[in-house]
Amino acid sequence: MVDSRFIKSISERFDIEATRHPNQLRRLRWRITCACALLTILIILGNLAFSGNAVFQSRPVTFSHASLANNCKKCHDTSFQLPRRLLGSRDALFIHSCEQCHEQHLSDHHGEPSGLTSVTDCASCHSEHRGQTSLTNVSDSQCVTCHSDIKANTEHHTSSFAKSINSIDSHPEITLLKHWINAEPPSTHGVHRVATLTGNKTRTFVDASNIKFNHAAHLNVSGVLIPPDHPDYGRPSQNNSPTTTLNCASCHTPDETGRGMQPISYENHCASCHQLSYSSLLAKTPLANNAPLPHVRPELINGILRNRLINYRKMQDMISSGDSNKIDGLGTTRNPAKAPKPDDAQSNWDWVEATLPNMQALLFGGGNTAGQGDLQNGCALCHTFDSRQNDDGSNINWSIRDPNIANRWLQHAKFPHDRHTQTSCVECHYTTAAKNGQTITAEQSTSGRDILIGSIRKCQSCHTDERNQTPPVARGRCVHCHDYHNDHTSTHNFKNGER
Repeated sequence: MVDSRFIKSISERFDIEATRHPNQLRRLRWRITCACALLTILIILGNLAFSGNAVFQSRPVTFSHASLANNCKKCHDTSFQLPRRLLGSRDALFIHSCEQCHEQHLSDHHGEPSGLTSVTDCASCHSEHRGQTSLTNVSDSQCVTCHSDIKANTEHHTSSFAKSINSIDSHPEITLLKHWINAEPPSTHGVHRVATLTGNKTRTFVDASNIKFNHAAHLNVSGVLIPPDHPDYGRPSQNNSPTTTLNCASCHTPDETGRGMQPISYENHCASCHQLSYSSLLAKTPLANNAPLPHVRPELINGILRNRLINYRKMQDMISSGDSNKIDGLGTTRNPAKAPKPDDAQSNWDWVEATLPNMQALLFGGGNTAGQGDLQNGCALCHTFDSRQNDDGSNINWSIRDPNIANRWLQHAKFPHDRHTQTSCVECHYTTAAKNGQTITAEQSTSGRDILIGSIRKCQSCHTDERNQTPPVARGRCVHCHDYHNDHTSTHNFKNGER
């Protein structure tokens, strides 16, 4: 039996007022919780005041979208967009927001995506909220997803270039430099804008421009001859002859971005040495004033020649009539053995029409030297002309072929010249002879048909897959040379200008 002396009442055994006694630990925890909550609210409100909606982002947006950091609904334009996108809803794709500002579309890809494995949204490659970086800085793994097995991922067309590309180490030869035997790039490929295929069994690309240019002659270490009005005329030279020494930078100057080169034009790069001289007698007429012909199309040249021939004829008539005191520089007497020429408008016009074809033939079709003495440096020195005689056999119509000088050679790639200034031009700009495989640099090239672009092996000698380098020395990422989308300015890749 239990001893009653040890039995206490419940009130004596337990403190029924325990909940009313202060608990210091519980109070401390409550205060810390409230302080943390209040501090969190203050931090959010403070950042919201200074950073706007960017405070709710996991990481900052990229440089290109920095102006939209506080305008989330510009891209997130639907409710529950991310969950719906993961569930496959096409209405929740970000492409609808991207197309509001960007003109690029999925169809702009070099091979239009299609099928189940195709990219269906811009955000599939261009990931936002990765910090202050470039939105186009796509990793190689993103590209290799499709390009590691091109045949399997591009059933809608046949690849003419390669079946698999995993990195720059396995990159095929540049399209312009490949030898095409059993296949060739389709006519829609951008390479056909700057080059044309030649050959029968083994077809290679050559420059499609219609300009005759000899790099070796212009880059001669002994210099090139220059006219008297050239800025370098009269300066001391090694052989005491009127020459100047040219280099690549004399004609190829960087554009405003530093990545590309400015277009080649006659006025900026040729006129100082190659003046369009012509008949010395016509040049002395007051209408010509000893000025060379302008660099314009043959139709305008014909009109200028007609005007100056008529001017010359009228001055000859003045000499015959004794009004030579009004003429300066053409002489004051005529040959008495020659009968005076008829002085009427029709006779003058007939004489001009009879004289003009010979001058046209010398200027437009005379080759490197148009005539002897009077007509020098004909247009055919650099340009290619076509001639067609009228049906009645009266005159020959001359037309000039479009120069087609390309401003950009690699239509589906980019090459930043400003990042390769430590490399000399001839290290990358060379061609390989088809017969013996000998390397011909720009300083040795004598044909304007040569495509002076280095092989992909030259690129691979410096740039390798960054995954194989620790640390990477010269990285070779896909986005360094390639754009996912086609270039919308590709129609402006030629410098035509006045001809």
